[in-house]
Amino acid sequence: SHTIDMARRFVDGAFPSRIDVEDSAASDAVVEGATAWLGDNPDAPGALRRLVVEKLDDVVRALRNQGVTR
Repeated sequence: SHTIDMARRFVDGAFPSRIDVEDSAASDAVVEGATAWLGDNPDAPGALRRLVVEKLDDVVRALRNQGVTR
């Protein structure tokens, strides 16, 4: 029931702006939390799910580029 702008602000705030590869518990929590949310909310608005998928992809890519495997 909210605008895409509200969804974007929510998702931007829910994901860290930087990933600390030294803190594997924190990066694991981000990946696991986003993955779980996507699995638990299949009926969430498509735009919100897309934003979460894109942010999750950014995190996974950053970890992969820094040599961290998940």
